[in-house]
Amino acid sequence: MKQSDATKMVNQAIKVVGKKFDWKCKEGCLFKKNGSLFFVFSAFGQAKKNEIDYTLQYKLYDFDEIFWNIVDLKENAKQPLSFHYFGAWTAPTMCVKKEKYAINEWNESFLIEKYSTIFQDVNYLATQIAQEITTVDENLKYLEALYSELLQRYPGAVVNIYKEKLMTAILKKENSLALEIAEDRIAHNDSGGFLTGSVTFYQQAKEYIKRCNKDERTE
Repeated sequence: MKQSDATKMVNQAIKVVGKKFDWKCKEGCLFKKNGSLFFVFSAFGQAKKNEIDYTLQYKLYDFDEIFWNIVDLKENAKQPLSFHYFGAWTAPTMCVKKEKYAINEWNESFLIEKYSTIFQDVNYLATQIAQEITTVDENLKYLEALYSELLQRYPGAVVNIYKEKLMTAILKKENSLALEIAEDRIAHNDSGGFLTGSVTFYQQAKEYIKRCNKDERTE
């Protein structure tokens, strides 16, 4: 089995599964807005190892609008729902669950059946999370728990959730806190994973927050 054939087979299976559960599909991924959250289910097959895997990720849907406002890409908000994951620059997602399975055969019917069984549980999990997270505070609490679990598994992980904390503060109109986070990350030479020329995400966030403060004073 060639890797290209395995990938094509998995992608086709995922497309069928997505229709069953009313999730949109693109490039081997399923995505859906559920309540205030945006979920992405990505699947992959490894031909040489005879394995298939999946990852469920999520983020607060409104994070993208804040992110695009900060980096001056407001036109992205007009793009299709898939852009919240496949866009060149989007707010980060956090992994909720990730698993892999050994398989004995590569055929489309088997993969559809296998991923249908997997996705039934994943869809239920996503629905539960969406029902539990209805505020930005609840979202941040859940993010912090996931991040703590990540550090326990991978103590040397270089990822952080400062962007999410900053955007949460902006959504809550806690601009002083948001500015404090931005200035702290600038002091730590944290780019936030986004550069416009030589200007980092946190430098842009600082200027955005200042503009928000100015606008609020003139209202």
